Amino acid sequence: MNTIKANLFLIVLGVVVVLGGGILWWWSSDKQVVLQQAMEDRAKQEKTIRSAYLKVPIEIPGGGMKFQGAVADNVIKVREVIQKHTKEQVTLISETAAKENEKNRVQHQGGKVVPLIYDPEIGKMVSLDNFLPTMARSTDGHAFNRIYSRMVPSLLLRLVGSSSPAVAPTTNEITLAFEADKAARLSKAPLDLKGGVLQPPTGLSDPKILQDFTKKFVSNRAANIKMYVHENAFVIEPWMDKGIEPTEAQIFETFVHQWIQEDVVRSIMHVNEKSKNVGESAVKRLDKISIGGEGGALFVAGARAADASGIDFSKSMTGRTGSGEYDVVMLNISMIIDPSKLNAFCEALYVQNNGYTVLNIKQQSVDPYLAASEGYLLGVNQCVSVQMQIECLMFRKWTDKLMPAEFRRSLGPDTARPR
Repeated sequence: MNTIKANLFLIVLGVVVVLGGGILWWWSSDKQVVLQQAMEDRAKQEKTIRSAYLKVPIEIPGGGMKFQGAVADNVIKVREVIQKHTKEQVTLISETAAKENEKNRVQHQGGKVVPLIYDPEIGKMVSLDNFLPTMARSTDGHAFNRIYSRMVPSLLLRLVGSSSPAVAPTTNEITLAFEADKAARLSKAPLDLKGGVLQPPTGLSDPKILQDFTKKFVSNRAANIKMYVHENAFVIEPWMDKGIEPTEAQIFETFVHQWIQEDVVRSIMHVNEKSKNVGESAVKRLDKISIGGEGGALFVAGARAADASGIDFSKSMTGRTGSGEYDVVMLNISMIIDPSKLNAFCEALYVQNNGYTVLNIKQQSVDPYLAASEGYLLGVNQCVSVQMQIECLMFRKWTDKLMPAEFRRSLGPDTARPR
């Protein structure tokens, strides 16, 4: 009895250990069954996935692929549907882009594609359907010369907003105006009995009088126009008003020049719409519009075949140089603008046609005092001189229907052009 009492603790501890071990064994064995079942289920799932997808394509000796299984057939059908849908969407996007690219360029009349051009007499775009060989049996270049000669001045008048001169007054112009003003003042002075001026107006020889007159003359010029336009700002065809009959290729180039210049003019008019004078306008001065690529070529030289990508990133940011679906025309604009309105001008240009992409813009602050010393009053806001390089796409889906054979040959070898 004493022995049992002495070892009671050890006996109790042993019983606890035995019971605990039994309980642990029962719990772990149950968990092992659950874990084993989960592993088996996972293995079945992986086997199903591998048989359905991972082993769907099987190479056939000699080339090609074959597919097995009902799931594989469904996968193939889904792929075919997706590919067909994608192809249809790409075609739709391409056709829509080409259609939008016709905006302000051409219109369809009786199954023909007819070029549009701005008519200043009625103030809107009109069709000219008898000046390209694809539209008429013969081209009357002299008649086109006369029509074109009316169109060019309208570009200037719509920007300036009046018939006032659009450039800063020259020293000679101011001097002549001052002398005329002085003569007018002398003519109003009282005369003596011999016809001489009895009392000449005072201060006519005072340098300050000429200085004040110059300031007023320059200010009036800026107040009477919406913006300045350099005399060589626009692309003017060299044969205009010279009695020269332009060729069919020259007429086609003229249409392209006018389409682009019309878009630029409309964009400037949009941002200057609410202004009354130069000081209020966003675009203060248009210095130059140039159109065309290297060597005077209208279109950028690129890949002409229909299956060629025409991508060359050494040429521009987009790399586009022309392909079987479109040609690229480079546009450069130099102007003075309120920098806060630059984005508005770009957006207005994008609205005109979907073919425009601004590639590069260089800006330089304009010294208002230096500009004023040259006769340009630009207003109170800071202005910048910008040089913009812009890419313009023209889709062949419609240009080919207007393009003369002579111009087409100038593009180089090209046997895959769409018709």
